Amino acid sequence: MGELSAPGLDTLRPGEAAGVLLGGTLTQLLASLATPFAFAPPPGHVLFLDEVGERPYRLDRMVTQLRQTGLLARASAVVIGELPQCDEPSGDPTARAVMADLFADFPGPVVIGFPSGHTAGPSMTLPFGVSCRVIAGNRPRLVIEEAAVE
Repeated sequence: MGELSAPGLDTLRPGEAAGVLLGGTLTQLLASLATPFAFAPPPGHVLFLDEVGERPYRLDRMVTQLRQTGLLARASAVVIGELPQCDEPSGDPTARAVMADLFADFPGPVVIGFPSGHTAGPSMTLPFGVSCRVIAGNRPRLVIEEAAVE
């Protein structure tokens, strides 16, 4: 697929890292825990997180739980979706502000606003299970490094 970027993609934590791309909505990832189908990514993966219609305090709780399970520490990089309808109804706090605070101490690159999954407009489909590189800086982007199918 090559290089993927989007106008609304922003860097929360700069850097570059690579790994197998995995993830989904926070609600579903956490709901899978303690089941035979539990989310169990390998060390060094690139974690994609998405959500829709969850208020900022719920995003805070879910990311905190993900951190407490040790799963977040396995990720080399984090890609966060657009988080539509996740801002507080009054406008403050925003979902982006809460995520920026939650990932302020993450050791690898973190980008937010990737238009995949739940989006406010056109969406880019991400191929989970393939090698991906996250480049977070002035021009944040994802580089899909292998074909999803042969």
